[in-house]
Amino acid sequence: MSLVTFTAGQTLPAADLNANFAEVNKAMTAYFMTPVYPLSNISNLTTNVNTTGYVGMFYIPCPITVNTIHIYVSTYTATGTVKLGVYSEDGQTQYFNVTTSTITAVGLKSVTVTTTLLPRGTYYIVAVPTGTTDIQIRAAFSDADAVMTNPTGKKVTSGTLTVTAETLPTTFTPTTITATQNAPFFRLDN
Repeated sequence: MSLVTFTAGQTLPAADLNANFAEVNKAMTAYFMTPVYPLSNISNLTTNVNTTGYVGMFYIPCPITVNTIHIYVSTYTATGTVKLGVYSEDGQTQYFNVTTSTITAVGLKSVTVTTTLLPRGTYYIVAVPTGTTDIQIRAAFSDADAVMTNPTGKKVTSGTLTVTAETLPTTFTPTTITATQNAPFFRLDN
């Protein structure tokens, strides 16, 4: 259990406190992407350039031990795989990276992850197609352009990142993300 110091004016529901008035970290067993920006609808994100990382910022409200990640392929044009990585909010810690099995059809794609604890916090997901993979995956879409593009020099909530062909970055700087309106949709499970 971890302790949190509260500043004047902050509140916490009593159900989230233990007998010592310390915050209780409740564990999750499943997580469906919650974007950190206004969500307009679900769309499709074309992932077919193997030097582009498709990026989305997300928030996990309480810890989850991850052993599976899922994406949904909505359109399939050319066979291939997709690499998926989860990173800290500052892009300097890669929590895990995995590669899907060869994608040959539309549908849910599940990938086993080496058991990884993600504490409550803000993260980035990065998806990079390999070879000539040409698919569309479900994505969170927002019409809130001003929120998506962010002020100069600030973190971008969804967009693209230039990467070495077919390679997830070990680390990245969030201010180097080029803003777009789509972020990969995914699910984490324990």
